[in-house]
Amino acid sequence: LRALRTFLPRFLGVEEFDGMNYLILENILRPFRRPCVMDIKLGRITYDQEATAEEAQRRILKFQPATEIGFQVLGWETFRSDRNLYIYHDKICSRALTKEELLFAMAN
Repeated sequence: LRALRTFLPRFLGVEEFDGMNYLILENILRPFRRPCVMDIKLGRITYDQEATAEEAQRRILKFQPATEIGFQVLGWETFRSDRNLYIYHDKICSRALTKEELLFAMAN
């Protein structure tokens, strides 16, 4: 875990806004010129504790592999230097992937 620490943002505090608390984290992308980014939600539970049973079931069904693999990908963006542009894949694309395709997407 210590080897990964350099890739993680520093915790800068907590900010309250509109009755909710939000973590303030360092922007780890700042030093990069054209970063490739993947938004990963960690955890097997994809709904909050206030969700109704129907809401919880609906969220589970959106990406069932999350309950098995422990995370889901909400989207990613890669820079293609040959075309000088970013390619963006949203959460709808991510949810359509199988577990095996998800591993390929992460490697990409």
